[in-house]
Amino acid sequence: MGGRAAPGAPVTAVSRSLDKLDVFVVGTDGGIWTAAWEPDFTVWWHGWWRIGSVAAPQGAFVGAVSRSTDKLDIFVTESNGVIQTAAWEPDFTDGWHGWWELNGGRAAGVEFNVLMLSGPLLVQPVIQYYANVGGIGGHAFVAGFRTKVDF
Repeated sequence: MGGRAAPGAPVTAVSRSLDKLDVFVVGTDGGIWTAAWEPDFTVWWHGWWRIGSVAAPQGAFVGAVSRSTDKLDIFVTESNGVIQTAAWEPDFTDGWHGWWELNGGRAAGVEFNVLMLSGPLLVQPVIQYYANVGGIGGHAFVAGFRTKVDF
């Protein structure tokens, strides 16, 4: 059953639009779980739902951003160090899409942050992670994407 996490596990919350909240956590089974709230729900929160089959270490951080209204992107480091991403939007009638490996990203799980940068020409979730690469100390890496810009 969803919604069970290790004591002290980080819970990530994001608002995908006015009066809508989504939360994410790594469950005791290593799965990525989500629940949602909005004022029209008569039973308070809805969920928990497992997102795909990715497995992460208990207590791992799930990064979440809303890159535009009602569009969610989440990021997690699997137990093997592979950084994965998944996406949700209302037009996905079959639920969440993903998981996809994030551009060859590997992390030791030491630090993992998701930042949202925006400006007149871009909306860019940026994933920063700190990893030991090839046993040669730590390195900071950044990955991101830009929305299509027409001039």
